[in-house]
Amino acid sequence: MTIEFHCPHCGKLLRTPDNKSGVKANCPGCQEMVTVPQPQAEDRPADEYLPVATPESETSHTAEEDLDDTKPCPMCGATIKKLAKKCRFCGEVLSVSQKRAGVWNHTEIDMGEVFETTWKIYKKQFGLILGGVIIWMAVPFVVNIVTSFVQQIVAVGVAAGARQGGGGGGQQAQAAVGLIMIGMSLVGFAINYTVQQFMQGGGMRFLLRIILEDNAEIPELFSGKPYLLRLIGGGLLYGLMITVGLIFLIIPGIILALMFWPFMYIIVDRDVGVMESFEKARQIMSRNYLTIFVLSILAALINLGGMLVLCVGIFFTIPFTYLLFAVAYAAMTGQISTSQE
Repeated sequence: MTIEFHCPHCGKLLRTPDNKSGVKANCPGCQEMVTVPQPQAEDRPADEYLPVATPESETSHTAEEDLDDTKPCPMCGATIKKLAKKCRFCGEVLSVSQKRAGVWNHTEIDMGEVFETTWKIYKKQFGLILGGVIIWMAVPFVVNIVTSFVQQIVAVGVAAGARQGGGGGGQQAQAAVGLIMIGMSLVGFAINYTVQQFMQGGGMRFLLRIILEDNAEIPELFSGKPYLLRLIGGGLLYGLMITVGLIFLIIPGIILALMFWPFMYIIVDRDVGVMESFEKARQIMSRNYLTIFVLSILAALINLGGMLVLCVGIFFTIPFTYLLFAVAYAAMTGQISTSQE
């Protein structure tokens, strides 16, 4: 049974399923917001379905468009379809992980197959990967330059003011400048680290979409907001663990770095909390310590080789090594089979 009614704004006759009574949606004729009334048949056939306020309204009504298959946008909270790839209201590019929610197998990976798969994807999506990773690196770099510049300007201004107010400055001026610089350094670190983690989340989603769905877009790089607090907290905890481990004869720090390195990918990919991401990272790394360790050494050598080529080669090797670890993560979790790529 359907509900048929006229738009109170433009008079267009609309039709929608009877279980949508009370729902607010946009009229396809005038785009004004209307509320679906209680079931009440009208005399003549409706000339168009009323699309619910979802991000990807289609010209034809399909089962995929039913409100029963909707979810809230993680960015703005608007009602969108479960299979939507992008929110129409805020432009948020949605995670691909929901389409593979049941895929999670702890898999032992083969280093040669990971390299082979990475190279195939890199060649196929070279321009997209190169441009995406350059943007990923460039945004935090530019922000860091800006914050450093602002710190210098503030320091010079405070020093000049202290000298004028103190008859030549001296220790008082130096103390004032020191306090201001400490405060500015903390603020600068907070800004730079936040931007870095924001781009880290978006960049990881970007690479995973290339690997798993082959349909990534550059705006994906700026989609890290839903995971930002978890990435910040997890990153600080990860750094603290490694630092403490390195203090104790270095080896424990290396082990901890290897054990938990995929935690950011897990937060972004599976949308879990910090502690759960660390536990899952430990699980998927249980059979892959040596492989990832050797992979890390080879990645460092590849980037070193890129630097030796007039430092230009690194712009090509860094995107490759970024992709390399994303492929390794996808293979370790059973989301791709490297041997079948």
